[in-house]
Amino acid sequence: MIRLDLTRTPELEDEGLARDVIRGIQEARREAGLAVSDRIRLRLEGISESARTALEAHQDLIAKETLATELRVGPLDRARPDGKREDTRSGWWRGAVDLGVHGVVQIALAPR
Repeated sequence: MIRLDLTRTPELEDEGLARDVIRGIQEARREAGLAVSDRIRLRLEGISESARTALEAHQDLIAKETLATELRVGPLDRARPDGKREDTRSGWWRGAVDLGVHGVVQIALAPR
């Protein structure tokens, strides 16, 4: 007989948030026309305090899974919540991931 422990711990919920953001980053890279092997610079902005804590705790995982050579988790920095767009002046491509009760995380990425 196999028994599964289905208890949701804060640690597992934090990792789930990080994985949701990773999925959003990978979608953003595809939409920006970047190859899966391209290294990127990455900013995660406009984050609620609870999401920020979770994402900061999993920065290494996020950077590794997305090939980010530079990752900053912080306050909103000119990212706009109006959907995906390319900012050709700065070279940063922007998007967003909805984390439900944790709010929307703004993604800014650029090729390395």
